[in-house]
Amino acid sequence: MPFIFQFIQNIKHESAREALTRAQSCVRVSLPWSHMETCIVAHQRRQNVAEDEQGFHMGHNVVIVGLSGSGKSWALKRIATHALQQTHSRVLYLDLDDRFQGDIDNTRFHLLQPTHQQLLVTMAGLETWFRNHDDTSIRWVLVDGCTDNTILHALQQLQQRWGFVSIIASRSLSPPPTLHDYRFEVYKEDTHIWMKPWPSVTPPFKIA
Repeated sequence: MPFIFQFIQNIKHESAREALTRAQSCVRVSLPWSHMETCIVAHQRRQNVAEDEQGFHMGHNVVIVGLSGSGKSWALKRIATHALQQTHSRVLYLDLDDRFQGDIDNTRFHLLQPTHQQLLVTMAGLETWFRNHDDTSIRWVLVDGCTDNTILHALQQLQQRWGFVSIIASRSLSPPPTLHDYRFEVYKEDTHIWMKPWPSVTPPFKIA
């Protein structure tokens, strides 16, 4: 009987989680740069997305590409800081390139830095990590140094249950449309960091 009771409780919990994820998909979240949100809306208008559904929402996937040293890691850290300031949710940061510098002093910020040998084990253990932190909202997953579309696929599977935003930074990743919603390129010019959408729906904009 205890086993049956626990089984029923698990079903109820998963049903509640799925319902919460569907509700969260309507929640609009902000980014540090209003121009980035403008690019996303411009892209959505091209796709004939209804006006009341436009904007950057929970469950969306963004890929940021750029050469080494272009400012991708800086941009991700800025997004993490913004997310912690604007919400009460947790931020999970996967540093796969060992480029995270400094610190973000916040108990809701979780930094994982697996080596290449630890990566598969880390990705396989993410579902357990999410379950262990299911008591609070997990709205952001940031990945720096992604080189494999299988990582995006694994995150997409987790997204179906937890509905978080994922932002991936990579030097050369070119994922299929099914694995990302928006793509931006980061580059340096005249000592400033610029970002431009791909495809080019709006002009480039300066982020630093």
